Amino acid sequence: MNLGLTMRWGYSALQFNGNAYAYFPSDHLNNMQSFTLAATFFPTTSTGTLIWNSSMAIGCLFGLHYKDGFLHFTGLLHNKEGIGVTSSTPLSLNEWHQVAVTFDGPQRLIKLYQDGKEVASKVVAGAPYPDVKLATLIGVGKQITTSGYENYLNGQIARVVIWKSVRNAFEILEDALAITPPMEKLPDLVFWTDFTEMPTDDRSGYATPITYSTPPPNYLYSIPSVKVTENGAIDCGVYADYDFGGHQPYTVEGWFNPAASTDMAVILSFAKDWQWQYYIQYDKTNSRIIAKRNTDSQEIYSKEQITEGRFYHFAISYNGDSKMMRLYVNGNLQTAEYFPAPVASIDQGKLLIGGNGFTGYFQNVRLWKACLEQSELRQWMLNDVITDPRLVANFDFTVTPPIDSMGHAIQLLEGTANTLADTVINLEERKAQLGIAMPINSSYFNNVEEAPLPPPTGIKFAPQSELFSPVHKEQTFTDLVNLFNLDTAKQSHFREVFEKAYTQAETMFTTDPRLGKVVTRTDENGRTKIVYHSLRGDVLMYDRPIGEISDCTIWWISFTFTMSVSFFGIFLPLPIFSPFNQIPTKVFNLIVKNAKLVTAITALVGTEIGVASGLNIITEMHREKVLWPVLKFSFIAAGWFALGAVLARIITLLTGTVAAEILAKFIVWTAQLTKLSLEYQGNCGKLAENKPVPAV
Repeated sequence: MNLGLTMRWGYSALQFNGNAYAYFPSDHLNNMQSFTLAATFFPTTSTGTLIWNSSMAIGCLFGLHYKDGFLHFTGLLHNKEGIGVTSSTPLSLNEWHQVAVTFDGPQRLIKLYQDGKEVASKVVAGAPYPDVKLATLIGVGKQITTSGYENYLNGQIARVVIWKSVRNAFEILEDALAITPPMEKLPDLVFWTDFTEMPTDDRSGYATPITYSTPPPNYLYSIPSVKVTENGAIDCGVYADYDFGGHQPYTVEGWFNPAASTDMAVILSFAKDWQWQYYIQYDKTNSRIIAKRNTDSQEIYSKEQITEGRFYHFAISYNGDSKMMRLYVNGNLQTAEYFPAPVASIDQGKLLIGGNGFTGYFQNVRLWKACLEQSELRQWMLNDVITDPRLVANFDFTVTPPIDSMGHAIQLLEGTANTLADTVINLEERKAQLGIAMPINSSYFNNVEEAPLPPPTGIKFAPQSELFSPVHKEQTFTDLVNLFNLDTAKQSHFREVFEKAYTQAETMFTTDPRLGKVVTRTDENGRTKIVYHSLRGDVLMYDRPIGEISDCTIWWISFTFTMSVSFFGIFLPLPIFSPFNQIPTKVFNLIVKNAKLVTAITALVGTEIGVASGLNIITEMHREKVLWPVLKFSFIAAGWFALGAVLARIITLLTGTVAAEILAKFIVWTAQLTKLSLEYQGNCGKLAENKPVPAV
C-alpha cells in the first residue's frame, strides 16, 4: 500500500516473520540485583520469544517468552541454578498484549504480569545472575548448547522496557500506556524503545544502539479502518437529519482507500429504493471520484487520478445560497458546478457507505449541515472534531465496533469488518528514517462556540458515610466483592489486596489536601477558572468569561470531567485544555445527551460514590459508546495505538480484580467524586428534590 499523503491516524510496529530479530549491548544490565522486563506485543503464533539473554557456557540468564500460548520466564540465579515461572492464563493470538516479569532479588520473588494483572509468582532461592556480557536479543531465543537461534517471534512488537528495579503492577501498566518516554534520565531505567515511532531509538537516556539481523525485521504501518466486502456495505440507518432536501447546505467528507470489483462502485449514497438525493461513486475505469446531486442531471468528478491501495480524503460540499457544488481531494479543489434546482426530500431514506462492488477501506466519514469552506475542510481533514452544532454525523471506523459520536446506529453488512490496512516499510526506507507525522489533534481551534446543555435535574440525596471511616471502608469492600462476583474462597485473597489498596488510598488522600479539594475556582480579571487537582498534578480545565453560564452548570461540567476524563488521567497525564476548544464542556454535552447515562449519573449525585458504582458508570459509558469519544477528544494527540491500548486495558481491568496499586487510585478517584457530590446542593440547590443527608 502506498501511504501517499500523511495519514490522519495510524501507527507502526516492528514486524517479525519468524526469521529476524533485533539486539543491543547489555552493558547497563550488569549486576542487576532486581529487574523488570516488559514488552508490548502482538503474537500471530502460539510460541515465540520477546526478550532473551543467554550464554553457551552458562545458560539462559533471563528470557521472557511464550510457548503453546502461555507466558514464561526462564532465568538463572547467582549460583547458576536455573529457574522458570509460567502463567496459567493463556495469551490470545492476533491481539495486543502488555506483559512483564519482575525479579525482586532481596525478596527472592518473581512475578509475571499480563495485561495489567498478576498471573503468576514464585519464590526462588537467590538473586539474579549478575554477569550479563552478551547482547540481549529481541524477537528470538538462543539455544544453550549450540550457537543457533530458536523460537523466533511471529508477530509485532511495539515497546520493550527494562528496569534494574522492581516495578509494581500500576507502574508496569503505566510504562505500557505511556505516551512518551520519561523526560529525564532515571537511574533504574536501562532500556526504553518504542517501535510505534520511526525511527526507533533507545530513549532511556543511555542511547544504547539497536542492531538488526540479516534479513532484518520490517516496520508494519497499520491504519485502523473498516474494510468493505464486495457484497457488503456500512449501513448508517434511516434518520431524518441525513436528508438535505431543497437547497439545504451540506458537506460530506472522510478518509477512504479505494478498491472495487466493478467499474462504478459506491462510496456513499443517501437513497430509498431507486430514489436518491446525493451519491458519491468511485469510477475504477477512469480512476476518479464522481459526485452527484439528484437535480440537474449533472455530475462532478475529480481531476486528480485516484490510485488504489492509497488513502485519500474526499469532500463534497453544496452551498444553498450560491447553488454551487464542489468536490475536493486531499483538501484541494477539483471541480465546482452550478446546481440551481432544489433536490427532493426523501422520507425514510437510508445512508449507506460502500456498495456495488466497493472493496476498499474507510477510516471516518462525517456529514455536516453546512457548506464547509476549503480552509475548514483542510482543518478537519487532519484533525478530529469534538462536537460542533453543524455536525450531523461523525462516523469513526477506527474503533471496534464503529461508532458515531452523534448517536446514529451503525451496522456492518455481509462480512464488512474492522481491520487494519497494513503496509510494510523496510528499515532503510526514507519513511522509516524520517518517521511519519501524526498531525491529528482534536484541540485544533474551532471557530464555532458550543453552549453547554441544560444541567440534569431530579437529584435525591441519600445517607453517606464519612470518607475513609470504618463504615466507608467496609461498604467499599462489600461493593467490590459484589462487582467482581467473588465467592467466599476468593474473598480472602482479595481482602489482602483491598486492605493494602485502601491504606494507600487513604494515605494519598489525607496527606495531599489538593486531592480532597478536588477543584479550585477563581473569578478574576473577568474570567472564571477551574483547576482540577489530580494525582499527577494540577490541570486548568475551565477558563471562560465570568457569568457566561450558571454555577450549577459549572459544577456539572466539573463533575462529568472528574467522572470521565480524570478517570483516564489515572493512566495518562492530563493534557492542557485550551479555553477555546471547550473540551470539558463538550464532554459534558456528550454525556448528558445520553438518557441512559443521565439516569445512571443522577442516581449517584448526592450519594456516596464507591469504586463499584464509579466503575459501573465507566462500563455504562463504554456500552453507550461514549467512552471512546471522551478518550479520543481529550487525549487524541497520543495517537490511535496509545488510545486503543488504554481502552483495551481499561476494559480488561473492569472485568476482574486488580492489583492494590491500581485499586488505590480508583478509590481516590471515587473519593473525589463523592466530595464533589456533596457540593451539589451549594451550586444547584434549586434543582435538588431533597436536602443533603448528614454523613454517618
